[in-house]
Formats: sequence, C-alpha cells, structure tokens
Amino acid sequence: MYCAIAGIRPARAVALSEALRILPGHALIPLDEPLAGEAARFGVKYRPRGADAVYAAVALRNRAILVTRDRQQLERLSAVLTVRRPGEALNP
Repeated sequence: MYCAIAGIRPARAVALSEALRILPGHALIPLDEPLAGEAARFGVKYRPRGADAVYAAVALRNRAILVTRDRQQLERLSAVLTVRRPGEALNP
C-alpha cells in the first residue's frame, strides 16, 4: 500500500513525519478551528486552490514569508502576503 500524495509506503511517511518534528527551526502548526476559519475566509476572498489557503493563513498569522515554486501561489497570494521563490528567499 502506498500513500496517494507522496507515492511512498505509509510506514515511511509516518517515519518522515516524525523526523520532521525534531528538526531545529521548524514548528508544526495545528489546524485548529480559528486557523481553518481564517483559511476559509482567505480562500473565498483570494481564490487559492485547496490547501494553499491554509498555507497562506499560516503565513499571515505568523507574519512569515511563504516560500513556494507554485506559480499560482506566487500570482494570487502576493497581493496580501510576502511570497518568494526558493532562490529569492535564500538570496534576498
């Protein structure tokens, strides 16, 4: 059995998830009701696809830069938050 999103075995996906939890400088943000509401309102107003509204809501809430290679995120979300390509974020 494989994970549909990553194309890897579920046990491997769980192991990778656990490894990410202990990386320094990273934080896991729970998708609680207030954040889900912010994402929904953001989605209605700016029309990002699927989970992109959640990424944007997390970035806005934390006053963070959204780093992405997704063209649609770069185009649609840059009007309301700071969005950068990886190369731009690494070499400002």
